[in-house]
Amino acid sequence: MRIAVLGSGASGLVTGACLAELGHEIWCVDFHAAAPDNFVLQPWEPGLNDLLLRAVNNGRIHFTTDQAGAIADADIIFIAVENVNGDGNSDLSVLWNAADLIQHHGKQRPLTVILGDIPLGTTRSVQDSLGEAADVAHQAEFFRPGNGVEDFFQAEQLLIGTDSPRAHQILAILYQSLSIPVIGVAPVESEWTQYAAKTLRSMKHSYTQRLSRIHKNTAPSYASL
Repeated sequence: MRIAVLGSGASGLVTGACLAELGHEIWCVDFHAAAPDNFVLQPWEPGLNDLLLRAVNNGRIHFTTDQAGAIADADIIFIAVENVNGDGNSDLSVLWNAADLIQHHGKQRPLTVILGDIPLGTTRSVQDSLGEAADVAHQAEFFRPGNGVEDFFQAEQLLIGTDSPRAHQILAILYQSLSIPVIGVAPVESEWTQYAAKTLRSMKHSYTQRLSRIHKNTAPSYASL
């Protein structure tokens, strides 16, 4: 499949590189770079650089700022943009910019998949803006920082929030080589689960840090915890 990934941060790069490894044609769109003639190696995700280099050498991944061009021929469009501003509050301006581009430049019926943290109800709002004929889904991400590539290929399941049977079917086909269940739920359930997982991860991280401080003289190092 030909896939556009809107957003070249950690989420977008991991998703794009891993999907390229599965054999799909990927177009990564950076909303901010002036001239992405080449990609910037990202050291924070083990295995990501190798995937990117292999995909570039095989011609399966491309980087561009031509947003309309990348969207126009895509079968699936992943929106992987940052939805939180510097104050920690939700900022959906870039997401809505992406939705507007899809509405004006997308195929007659592309599948739009929103990744990451979004306020409850956002998926249905995007669905409403693109029209009833559009297929829109939210894919919950459970990537741990520094383990994105591993978590992509070794996921126990994929959680897809959508009201569209066609969207669920297309994503099941997209990920079929991973041989993991693709579970369909209502969009708001997927959005809520994303927040719940992030909150749990933050609580575990905070708890581990506190243990490390309390027992700094006798407990194992923070890294071993």
